[in-house]
Amino acid sequence: MADFLATKCVGWLADVFEDNISQSITYTRGSTTVTLSATPASLNNAFSAAIGGTQLQLDAFDFIVKQSSLGLEPREGDKIVYGGNEYRVCKPDEGTRVYDDDEYGTTYTIHTKFFGAAT
Repeated sequence: MADFLATKCVGWLADVFEDNISQSITYTRGSTTVTLSATPASLNNAFSAAIGGTQLQLDAFDFIVKQSSLGLEPREGDKIVYGGNEYRVCKPDEGTRVYDDDEYGTTYTIHTKFFGAAT
């Protein structure tokens, strides 16, 4: 009974995110493109430094998406376009995956790095 309720709660929360705070993104792998709703989750590990008079900024950004909306498993190098910017799916640390998922198969939290303005 507890697993049934937990599964229902995780699904409900994913629906609430999608309906109320998600934004439209475009997810691309090769010739496959999916437009879906995603919740920008965090700007975790931002790095900014001035090197030789040039400002360098690297931003790590996570997106929460429903697994059923994406329809494929995130892979390193996939591209997400959001807010006019391009992000690339990547591992946040060595030895980790490019995404986290809940134990009920409802959502992915996809880890990305800022790549530049979308073209």
